[in-house]
Amino acid sequence: PKYVLVTSSKQRPGDLGGLAGADVICQTSANNAGLPGTYFAYLSTSTITQPTNRFTTSDLPYLTPDDVQLAGSWSDLISGDDLSSTIAVNEFGQHIDVSGSDGIVTGTNRFGRYATDSGGANCNGFSIVDNSDVVGLIRGGDFLRLNVLNKCNRQSHLFCVEQALTPVPTTSPTEGPKYVFVTSSKQR
Repeated sequence: PKYVLVTSSKQRPGDLGGLAGADVICQTSANNAGLPGTYFAYLSTSTITQPTNRFTTSDLPYLTPDDVQLAGSWSDLISGDDLSSTIAVNEFGQHIDVSGSDGIVTGTNRFGRYATDSGGANCNGFSIVDNSDVVGLIRGGDFLRLNVLNKCNRQSHLFCVEQALTPVPTTSPTEGPKYVFVTSSKQR
C-alpha cells in the first residue's frame, strides 16, 4: 500500500518555499512518524498545473497513517467519489480537525488542476507571503479539490502523497547490457 497524510504542523502557503519546500515539509512529517517512502505535497502552480504531473502513482491501495484504507488505487483517490475514510489524518495516525478557517491548502480546483481563479496566483508558486488569495482549501476532511479561498499569510495543513517507486533502468536504451567478470589468471 501507499500512504497519504495531512501534516500535523501548519504553514503559511506563501512561506512554503515553492513545491520543493512543500515536499520537504511532507517528507519531514513522514520521517518523523517513521513512515516509509518518498512524499510529495499535493499542490498545483502555474508551472505544475496538476499535482499528478510530477507524481508517480500506484494501483495499490492508499492508506491513512492509522492503516485505514482511503482508496483502492490512485484513480479512486483522485476521483474522490468513494473514499472510505476521511483524509484528515496526520502522520501519526491521529484524526485532526480541518473544518476551521485554516484547512488544507492544495492550490488545486475541483477538477484537479491549477486554480486560476486565485487572485494571488497561489502565492506566486507558494513562495510569497502576503494577503492575496490561494485556493483549494479543504474544510471538513472531504476531498482535495474544493474551490475555497484562503490567504497566503494564513496557516494551513498540507496533504502529502507517498510516491510509487519508479523503476531504474538496468541498461541504456542505446547500449546493450554491461558484463562484469573475474578472470582466473593473475595479471601484472
